[in-house]
Amino acid sequence: MTTPLISIALATHNAGSYLKEQMASLQAQTYPNIEIVVSDDASTDGTYEWLCEQALHDSRIRVLPQLVRAGFNRNFARCFQACEGYLISPCDQDDRWSVDKTTKLAAACPPGGIVYCDSRFIDEAGDPFVGRRSRMSSIKRMSDNPPLLALLQGNAISGHAMMFDRDLLDSLSDLPDIAFYDWWIALTASAQGRPLKFLDEPLVDYRRHRGAITSKSSKTTSKVAGLQRALQSSEILAALPGTLRVDVLRQYVGAVQTWFGSWVSPPAFLFFWRHRHSLFWFDAPRVAPGKRAVQFLFGYRLWHLLRPTRYPRVELGETAVPMARE
Repeated sequence: MTTPLISIALATHNAGSYLKEQMASLQAQTYPNIEIVVSDDASTDGTYEWLCEQALHDSRIRVLPQLVRAGFNRNFARCFQACEGYLISPCDQDDRWSVDKTTKLAAACPPGGIVYCDSRFIDEAGDPFVGRRSRMSSIKRMSDNPPLLALLQGNAISGHAMMFDRDLLDSLSDLPDIAFYDWWIALTASAQGRPLKFLDEPLVDYRRHRGAITSKSSKTTSKVAGLQRALQSSEILAALPGTLRVDVLRQYVGAVQTWFGSWVSPPAFLFFWRHRHSLFWFDAPRVAPGKRAVQFLFGYRLWHLLRPTRYPRVELGETAVPMARE
């Protein structure tokens, strides 16, 4: 019996020196039937040429023709569409995978859904972080089936740790520019009632380095932009076929719109209080959900009046800061 094909979707752009180590870890995967599909986003540092050379020596590597600069999301979307496996595993260019990552995720992936694992943090030299914040699970709450409202507010299902059933691609709308692809895939799967499985094991060395940080907005501005993205994403999701709990999504839209447009917003507070354990699920137990909900009693217009630098004027139809990620 033939082992089913699994696709590793590697998106690159000016990958630099880290790509060789990552590619070696992909080629060493113990799962016996993989393809490594590579979409390069107009690299100018020799990344594309190096990848083409590797493909000459390993038939599992398939490099897509290089096109004009598309950006982070569209590069991954293009890569996903070219994958031929029944399961797809997104891959960043600067990490390092455990050799049994594909095998373990494939065994745990629920039909029609997503599985994701924990990650270890490593520095630029590849050395692991030490201490209490050495894993992704030490800063983000992870479990099976996070609440839908929690996924609107945040995400712990990172693309580098994810594997999903190809069937999910058929139900996705075009990846919106307002959302990172991994967040949108997890959010859409949850909205459709698909299973989300957590494998409590670090199978990726997630490299943290200065070159990977492209957004330097303030913490407050990022929080505001996140709410705007969640608002727009809720509107898109509520209109998609197959979405469940449309009523809750519409209530969320109404609550956030009320908060942005009010001096004082009791309706927004009531919604956030009623759903506080779901909305702030990723924060628990670091921040009391009730304390977070109370912040929404005071509307954004009041915050803007009192602290205009930290709470700038915003338009609901636009994100407060541009999405940027490499």
